[in-house]
Amino acid sequence: NIDIRGKNFNIDQNIKVLLNNSEKSSELDLLCNINIKNDKKCTIKLYDIDVQELKNIFKERAKLYSYLQNIYSIFSLETNIYMDNNFNIKSGNLNLFSSGGNFYLKDFFDEKIDFKNLAINTTFNNNFKEFNIESLKTKFDNTDFFLSMFIKNLTNYSNIDLNLEANNVILKELKKLWPNFLGQKDGIRPWVLTHILSGKSPKAIANMNFKYFHNNSHKKESGLQKIYSKIELSNVLLNYDNHFPIVKNINGNAIFTKNNMKIQINSAKILDSSITKGNISMNFHEQIPILNIKTDIKGPSYDLFIHINKNDAKLIKTSANNVISDFYTKSHLELSIPLVRNLDFHKVSINVNSNIFNKIDSIFKNNSNILALFNKP
Repeated sequence: NIDIRGKNFNIDQNIKVLLNNSEKSSELDLLCNINIKNDKKCTIKLYDIDVQELKNIFKERAKLYSYLQNIYSIFSLETNIYMDNNFNIKSGNLNLFSSGGNFYLKDFFDEKIDFKNLAINTTFNNNFKEFNIESLKTKFDNTDFFLSMFIKNLTNYSNIDLNLEANNVILKELKKLWPNFLGQKDGIRPWVLTHILSGKSPKAIANMNFKYFHNNSHKKESGLQKIYSKIELSNVLLNYDNHFPIVKNINGNAIFTKNNMKIQINSAKILDSSITKGNISMNFHEQIPILNIKTDIKGPSYDLFIHINKNDAKLIKTSANNVISDFYTKSHLELSIPLVRNLDFHKVSINVNSNIFNKIDSIFKNNSNILALFNKP
């Protein structure tokens, strides 16, 4: 349906096609309104397109073809394109919706991800030199996920700002949502995925900046420039080192930057003791990263000596437990643990400042107060 009147040129076309062996017809609406004096606008609408049916179109583009091989979804989209008098694309927008599907992009994620109710709203300007994902909303399992991204192509490099937000994250599923290229080989992502064993996050955010330089002399500078991520923690189980007890029921938050990690504990349990506040921090930029732990603990005195777990210290541990078995403590504990393979326990630093009180039913009738200081080494 083509309408030509004076200097206006209009196309209003609806096409229904059956793609390959698809059982469902796909529809395409093409609406163009071209005014010779003014900007030209075209609207394209696609309905019920099977991603798999697009593979043949992009056979010659190996990277894109490999991505399409691992995406399964039926989607609809609408795009508006604005052109200048020479029919160069100036700007536009694209909105996409899918009721559900799954994808596995091995360059980005460790596992296949199932999603539902995917909605993407994007805009582009200056012939695609600026591209903005204003919002991407979807649901992965029970996790509500939001993403926004802004890409700007400059003369010497491309700049990307990426913002992520997820609610109700099951932490053992975190590797599905945390792109693997955002964790250095020996950096933050591997440590978190290895040591946080269970729990959930009511809310997690991450703000990132990337730069990709076009000049070969700056290739080493390409990639992740900045990252700030904050994860709320609820009922988390943390095994921070195999030499020491597991920390249970952690409530607090964790903050990550490109080279640093800080976990703030508001409450937790370790053995039979309660942690009232604590901090776990690490600088991954150091040649040998050191895990630093500072915490206040209340509980039975024998918990203090559980860290003495080497054979040559068993006598000390047994004797200490026998002496103070009727006491409880309020302690401030500091540990420094170098993160190396085959850790030598003698290189672990332990400092304890502890007030030890006897129990009410003990022989001292609750009149004793002992200040104990431990340091190793």
